[in-house]
Amino acid sequence: MSDHKLPDMDVIISTLFYLMSRYSGNSDPKIAGIISQHFGYLQTHPECKSTIMKSSSEKLLLHWAKLADQKTSHAKRISYLEKTLTESKNLLRGKQGHAGLTSPDLDIFH
Repeated sequence: MSDHKLPDMDVIISTLFYLMSRYSGNSDPKIAGIISQHFGYLQTHPECKSTIMKSSSEKLLLHWAKLADQKTSHAKRISYLEKTLTESKNLLRGKQGHAGLTSPDLDIFH
């Protein structure tokens, strides 16, 4: 288990706004992958009590993961989605902090 804790929900949401704005100007699959991961953080955040927010976050996680992996083979895409969902579920269970999921060059939480 990692010592890292998720930031407040408002930080995650603000980060998502920033990342999505950045993606709109530069459709980099790496940014889309990080957006997907942040929707995983939101979905599994202990303060996220709304079933609508959790459901929307899961759908958006999958959508952005697909964008992130659009140029790879189908098998790799499924593997990426499974990994992202597993990591999000592990966050919910407290098995891993957010640092294990982010890309080091775009990690804005450190």
